[in-house]
Amino acid sequence: MTDLRQAAEMALEELEMQVESQSGAYLAINALRQALAEKQEPKREWVGLTDVEISKAVGNQLNEVYLIYFRKVIAKLKEKNT
Repeated sequence: MTDLRQAAEMALEELEMQVESQSGAYLAINALRQALAEKQEPKREWVGLTDVEISKAVGNQLNEVYLIYFRKVIAKLKEKNT
């Protein structure tokens, strides 16, 4: 299955072949191409947790071993999501 971007690009290519001589349609095609080129998902900045936030999340029963474990989990999540 194709995603929206692939479908739009396929449609634009087909339209270009059929309407190159029609200036209004060709302008619309160019506008769509430009919009697709500019439209990208914005990168979101990673916001981690502080040691205090981790401690509160686990009910203030956090020792150093668990804190190290949670830091590793958070680092892995950051790696996968940025």
